[in-house]
Amino acid sequence: MKNIICLSLLSLLVSASALAGVAKDSLKLTLNGVTQKTFTMGEIRKMKSSEVDFINADGSKGEGYPGVSFADLVAASKINFDQVVEVEFVATNGYKYYVNKAAFARTVLLSYERTGQKKFERYSSKEEMIVQLGPYYLIWDYAGITEEEKPLYHSVYQVNEINFETSAITFGIHEKDESNTVVTGYNTYKKYCLSCHAINGVGGSLSSNLMQTKVIEEKGADYVIKYALDPKSVNPESKMLPLPAFKNREAMAKSVVDFLKFLKDPSVESKKHAADKAHVDMLKEIIREMSGNNFNH
Repeated sequence: MKNIICLSLLSLLVSASALAGVAKDSLKLTLNGVTQKTFTMGEIRKMKSSEVDFINADGSKGEGYPGVSFADLVAASKINFDQVVEVEFVATNGYKYYVNKAAFARTVLLSYERTGQKKFERYSSKEEMIVQLGPYYLIWDYAGITEEEKPLYHSVYQVNEINFETSAITFGIHEKDESNTVVTGYNTYKKYCLSCHAINGVGGSLSSNLMQTKVIEEKGADYVIKYALDPKSVNPESKMLPLPAFKNREAMAKSVVDFLKFLKDPSVESKKHAADKAHVDMLKEIIREMSGNNFNH
């Protein structure tokens, strides 16, 4: 019995030691969930440094953020990016940001500091407070970006993990399903909702799992649509961002409801919003514009 207890204590000590060996400012890279490389802050700072400017709301040049390019991180990890379909950036607070491979035609950095030895923090209009950006701040090179393109590139703070996936998350939705608005809802949900609202264990953990709650059944579709369009009108304390001001954003919100209903009962085809083929085609075109003409995002 003493030997068993000693072995158990030894296992706990080894586990604690292993956990202690993983620094809080480390960056883990995985491929299909399997760890490929964990970089320490020291290792990343030794890599070639680049810098991008954060563009202010008025279009003027903002503060500079030095860091390592995403491409250099991939090369150092020896991950074959040719096989990758999409990338998941994970923040320490449970937020997850999904990016299609095509987006990386634009330069993106993992920053670890602000220019001028300033505190690594900035004001978040979403949370209406100063937020800490570390350990890593995902920031795109916004040079030359148009107002219409801005919603396609999100800066994410407190990143500590990057997951590379060789197949897209589809939840069983396929291109052949484009005869109804379920696929529009899938694309909308994945782009704007999945980061906080997980589905079947996939996605962020900042907010409720809409597949486990009965919000549609108990409060109705109109409630969900209104929340998606104007969260604070429903809950003044909500930190959720509304759907961007795209044309037909209300139809996009309705399609999210169709998508959730489809997942809860795949036998139910949401055809009531798809009677007008021209309208559906227009919705699909909006999604393609948002996703760089790539269906999977």
